[in-house]
Amino acid sequence: MRLLGADIGGNLECSSGTFRNRTPSGGGVALGADGLKTGGTVFLDDSFSAEGEVRLLGADIGVDLACMGGTFDNAVARAGRPQGASPQPYAADALTIDKARIAGTLWLGPAAKPNDQPVTLKGSLDLQGAHAKLLVDDPASWPGGAGGAVIQGPGGAKIWAAIKLDGFTYDRFSGVAPTDADTRLKWLARQPHVHRITSFRPQPYEQLAKVLSEMGHERGARTIAKAREKAERRARLANAWPGFPWALPRRRDHVAGTLAAMLLLGLLAGYGYGFKRLVGMMLALWLAGAGLYALAADQGRMAPSNPLIFNDPVLQAACTGHWADCGKLPDEVTAYSPLIHSLDVVLPIVSLDVEADWAPLFVRPDPVAGTPGSVVVIPTDDPYILKLPWPTVTLPYWALRLFYWSQILLGWALSALLVAVLTGVMKRQ
Repeated sequence: MRLLGADIGGNLECSSGTFRNRTPSGGGVALGADGLKTGGTVFLDDSFSAEGEVRLLGADIGVDLACMGGTFDNAVARAGRPQGASPQPYAADALTIDKARIAGTLWLGPAAKPNDQPVTLKGSLDLQGAHAKLLVDDPASWPGGAGGAVIQGPGGAKIWAAIKLDGFTYDRFSGVAPTDADTRLKWLARQPHVHRITSFRPQPYEQLAKVLSEMGHERGARTIAKAREKAERRARLANAWPGFPWALPRRRDHVAGTLAAMLLLGLLAGYGYGFKRLVGMMLALWLAGAGLYALAADQGRMAPSNPLIFNDPVLQAACTGHWADCGKLPDEVTAYSPLIHSLDVVLPIVSLDVEADWAPLFVRPDPVAGTPGSVVVIPTDDPYILKLPWPTVTLPYWALRLFYWSQILLGWALSALLVAVLTGVMKRQ
């Protein structure tokens, strides 16, 4: 049936109708209504059945497009699938709403009534460039159903049924439509390979994050926003490194930059949304430093950083071995606290004076020669070896200073990332 450019003042009612025009190539159109304009609702529901494509390309629907309980069957392999798309060929489009405008609700799932049936899509769903005020769908109504996108074609062949979402806009989800991020990420994963990898399309992620945020699901919106950044970088990596991780990359500089971005922006900063992760890392770094500095202070490994103090023989004799709690230090030397010292190092943008006045001792001990012909050894009771709470575990003389330097570098890096996340510099609008 062809209704090309039809102008209907009220409803178009095809409920319980049967339309058949499936062809071996998948190009057969069972119901063609390109450019359709209605003042009311288009009903393709209540046991509606189509074998072949249902096309509403560029339709202008005045109220709703209702597909509940309808069956759209075009389970035919489409010719010329994209290279490397999937182990299975793509299914031809079963329902095309490309560039359509729906003033009300796009019903692609059960309504609120318990006995309402889901939509059965045996083929791909094309929503590219379409707009609906409200969207009602359900995993059971996605192409292939909730169990997966692979459907059976003629002769039992396996076919991948995709959801084309690029350019699809909607104001909010309604009815039973899921709004949790995990389910919606599975929805996005049903897109064609070319839109997810070969030519990455960010719009479906951005639209979903925007709608979830406006509906009050801020956590879900952040999850989708992070997933978008992660998916885009994976696509870049896959395009620069075909066959990842086994094949050699085509552009090593692009691969290195993408991997670095995934590490710094993804792992540490959650692509601009992981401030809690950064705060947790800084807290762990602070407490680890405080514990290590407390051990070092108890064993006399922390000392004032002013060299003039070491030139005073009286202070040398009175404080060597217990600098941190020596009562003869000058008043201008800040009292030592491992917690404040570690916090001072981790937060480089503030100064609590402890880091300026104190530092780990870094004096290489004199080696003790063994028997003739043996290697030079350092005894385990050497005063510059840091003893840990476990009796048999010690750290060499340079380990404390190495941790100190590492804590400074990590403190700067994590603080800079945290500021970028909190100010929104790293977030893409």
